[in-house]
Amino acid sequence: GLRAFVKMLFEHNLCHGDLHPGNILVRQDTEHAPFQLVMLDAGIVCELGPRERDCFLQLFAAIVRGDGYRAGELMIERARLQRCKDQHAFCSAIKD
Repeated sequence: GLRAFVKMLFEHNLCHGDLHPGNILVRQDTEHAPFQLVMLDAGIVCELGPRERDCFLQLFAAIVRGDGYRAGELMIERARLQRCKDQHAFCSAIKD
């Protein structure tokens, strides 16, 4: 699933806005055929523009590095309507 998500995002520049286990189907056409992942409910799929792609890549990199605090900072910095009253507490909670 993660490999398909990364390929969808980095190779095809598409982002599925509602990707959760209920929207991923694993199927096999015949008994000896390889398994296939099928992404369902593609109504919220979008192509990322250059700015959105850069923001997502930075957030993804922070998460992969295990830097939850930085991921929290990026979410606050990039939010269109941000009403976080205690940014340090938010970032610390994301870190944990």
